[in-house]
Amino acid sequence: MSTVIRCADVGERLFDFAVGFSRQPLPKGNRFAIVTKTGGPGIVATDAAIRYGLELALLRPETLETRKAKLPPTANPFNPVDVISDAVHEAYEAAPNTVHAIFDKVRADGRTLLLDTEALAALQAYGFSVLQHGLATTEEEAITLLRKIGSPVALKVASPDVVHKADAGGVLLNISTTDEARAGFQKITNGVKQKLPGVRLLGVEVQPMVARGTEIILGFGKDLAFGHMIMFGLGGTYSEAFRNASFRVIPVRGLGRRNVIRVIGAAKLFAGIRGQQPANTDLIAECFERLSQLLADFPEIAAVDLNPLIVQPSGGGAHVADGHIVLADLASTS
Repeated sequence: MSTVIRCADVGERLFDFAVGFSRQPLPKGNRFAIVTKTGGPGIVATDAAIRYGLELALLRPETLETRKAKLPPTANPFNPVDVISDAVHEAYEAAPNTVHAIFDKVRADGRTLLLDTEALAALQAYGFSVLQHGLATTEEEAITLLRKIGSPVALKVASPDVVHKADAGGVLLNISTTDEARAGFQKITNGVKQKLPGVRLLGVEVQPMVARGTEIILGFGKDLAFGHMIMFGLGGTYSEAFRNASFRVIPVRGLGRRNVIRVIGAAKLFAGIRGQQPANTDLIAECFERLSQLLADFPEIAAVDLNPLIVQPSGGGAHVADGHIVLADLASTS
């Protein structure tokens, strides 16, 4: 029967098929990739694919380099990919394993809000470029991080109780000297304590000031009708001033990730106006897909806010300057 796969097990396997197909887009062509932990099944799968008119895809150079970095030296990164029989499970799920560990620690601490350092680590595991950063628990540690990272830096309060840091007086920018770092640490910790009595302060996060670029926001929420959706729009102060955004149901693939950029009213800004260089929209689309995959892998995420994600002109990078991740309250979802 055409387009029908027989399922011999009506128990767990039937539901596995249902979940798998519900999250995958329809193929747009006949090219595909095979990943196996031993060579034999890869050969069998290749023969079957050719017999049914399918074609093994040629992996891009950047994909090959990523595979080589994650797989054992004796593995074959080319399609069909052979991770060899003694490869550990992390070769398949290096990113999800990292994020699982972070989320487990947050749960163990009785929290749902990730600290900036934890959120950035989770995003980095899924391929986002994040700024160098560190947590200072004392004035001297803030000075050490300033010297290590290089000036100027930004100082941000680190607390599981503070979501909007600027509103609480917990953000200072363009800190360049050791005296400014010392005074900034005191100003943030003392100021936040006065504004929010009883707040849990873990210290101050230090990160470099990033070169100017196009600031965008990637967010996430749940719609009652459509379920989990990703939001995209102008970031920084523009996100609240213009409230111009577009939404897509996850997972987002192919043309969907590019169309989400074109449909917002401010799309012309990305093409470059008044002599400004165009933003790297290819990288914006890639970040959109990376966030989509993170959310698809971890449905327990209740909210995500990457604001701003600073995108450099074409040929440049995109760096997460500030990221928030909130997990669903287990008590409210049980």
